[in-house]
Amino acid sequence: MSCPRPLVLCALAAGLFGACRKEAPDTAPVVRIIHPVEGSTLSVPDTFDVTLDVEDDIRVERVSVTLVDVDGVVMAPGVGMGVDAPTAQVTLRLPITDELLESGAYRLLVTASDGSGTARVYLPVQITAAPLRLRSIYVVSGDPTATVLQRIDSTGQLNTVNNWAMDLGGAAVDAPSATVFVAGGITGPLMGLAMDGQTLRWQQPGLGTPGLPYFTSVDRAQDGRLYVGRSDGYLRAFRPSDGSGLFTAPLNGIRTVHSIRMGGLVVSAVRATVPPERRIILHQSSSGTAVETQPLDKDPIALFQRSGDELLIFGNIGSQGVLEARNLSTGAQWEPRTWSAAITCVARVDAETWLVGLADGTLERYTWTGSSSLPIGSGAPLVDMAYDGAHGTVITASDASVQVIDPGTGLVITQWPAGPDVRRVLPLLNR
Repeated sequence: MSCPRPLVLCALAAGLFGACRKEAPDTAPVVRIIHPVEGSTLSVPDTFDVTLDVEDDIRVERVSVTLVDVDGVVMAPGVGMGVDAPTAQVTLRLPITDELLESGAYRLLVTASDGSGTARVYLPVQITAAPLRLRSIYVVSGDPTATVLQRIDSTGQLNTVNNWAMDLGGAAVDAPSATVFVAGGITGPLMGLAMDGQTLRWQQPGLGTPGLPYFTSVDRAQDGRLYVGRSDGYLRAFRPSDGSGLFTAPLNGIRTVHSIRMGGLVVSAVRATVPPERRIILHQSSSGTAVETQPLDKDPIALFQRSGDELLIFGNIGSQGVLEARNLSTGAQWEPRTWSAAITCVARVDAETWLVGLADGTLERYTWTGSSSLPIGSGAPLVDMAYDGAHGTVITASDASVQVIDPGTGLVITQWPAGPDVRRVLPLLNR
């Protein structure tokens, strides 16, 4: 049976009007942050209460809060909770416990969602970083047949934690990943080890041949990368946490002695054996591409960025220690200080001060302003030094002893007998 024509027309009209009708636009929830107030200071580590008023024309489903930096990058895990009400006042407890966070400006990102619309509100806050702590001191010893890793823990106990049948090609530590790195010289691998010194996180094989060192330098730079020199003529950059490669830079057979980061450049001191020469090579930090090679007339011991493009090179010419200041942009250079004995190791104390160990056993405190150098100690020649920023002290190593000294007076605060052939001391801080 057919439908009456008027009913068909009515149904069609109803369909047309229904198709043209628009849904009411969704309105995102409204969020008001009650606590903390803008500019509040939050200290790490702690858990913070974040109190919110939220409302919506239908209902708020969920709210969350996260710590982000000024660019919106998440810096700590967020927390959230369900609401399921049109209005509510809720308190979220946000733990901020990452000791790698540095002091400075951050933002709390608060979000509220009703299922289809989301509101985002930012609250500027200040973070006070956790106090610096010394987690461990690693002591690396090496001879042509064995490398030994010792660890001084937070209680001051020194214990041997690992050893390998290989000579030593380099060592470093990385605070963010809490990793210690040890590289063989001839054929041993480059290893990234957990704080216990035993658990292997990642490694790169050593591919040297008898009599030819493979890994020639291992440096953890200020940019957070690990720079590794190899005797096959390459400088490689790794991510310390997992060993992923960031670039490989050809050096045409020259061996890297030491590498640092200065702005957009990686600066390497290198040494060639045939013919014997030393150079400074500048690489682009993004790709490793060599952009400039500069001559060097001294055997480099340590490199430091003083400011801007100014590079300080501590090295030796014959039996004398020499400090060279060089502007990398212009190539201009001068030597503000020389020492009567060769330099064995250097540690930076602050922006203007360095401790310099000399081959005659003298320890001097060098100050850039006035280029003055004051003897503050003497004894067995030091083979390595490192600054402990948590305590403002310097950790030193001679052939068989590790000492903690006051960099102002040279006074020995603590010492440990560490056995023969100590080569490196590596303080591991919490950041």
